Amino acid sequence: FVHPSRGAEYLFLSLNIVAACSVKLFLWLPLKLLFRRIYEIVFLALLYLALLVSIFFVPHYKDLDEIKQFINGVQYSSVPLFLYKIIKSNKPLTWTVVSYVQEYSKVLGKGYMINVNEFVVNYDPRAKYLPIPTKKVYIFVEDIPHKYLGKNEWFYRWRKDIEESLKNWIAIYSKTHKNVTIFAKSRLVTVYEIDNTEYMKFLEKRNVQRTFSQK
Repeated sequence: FVHPSRGAEYLFLSLNIVAACSVKLFLWLPLKLLFRRIYEIVFLALLYLALLVSIFFVPHYKDLDEIKQFINGVQYSSVPLFLYKIIKSNKPLTWTVVSYVQEYSKVLGKGYMINVNEFVVNYDPRAKYLPIPTKKVYIFVEDIPHKYLGKNEWFYRWRKDIEESLKNWIAIYSKTHKNVTIFAKSRLVTVYEIDNTEYMKFLEKRNVQRTFSQK
């Protein structure tokens, strides 16, 4: 009857209580018996020693192969970093990301998102304007397609072909437009930025004309 997230909170709370009790039973009390007058000093010395060991000798979690494998399980680890840079570089709701569904939770409330497969099918790179009503459009291209297959959806099963189509889309668009640049790049992912200001001006001008025609 308890939501899993609330259950996790009680689990972590119980682990903290168990850890505190263990420290008192197996470290604090034995030190108090052995070093009656200076047991507090000895305890603090051991505590600071453990902290120093954890800082300088224990590997950081982000450097562990297990963590890297987990992070790259459904998306490349550079993707969240690039999304962070996009969020910091733009005003909210003025940009659109073209990528896979894993990025949706990071984009929600900050910008907009179009799935790669929908983008390739519905948008023509030869058109004068890219009809996406935001000032910036960021296209995430996997230079080496990720192996994540989801639940065997077709857009994951054909991920390699879709990424090749996306690369072709970028190549055609770059030949006919001058508003595309590389925003960020890693060994596995390239993010292209399209300055869509001209289309936004076109929309504004069309809306003004419609307003006058209605009057």
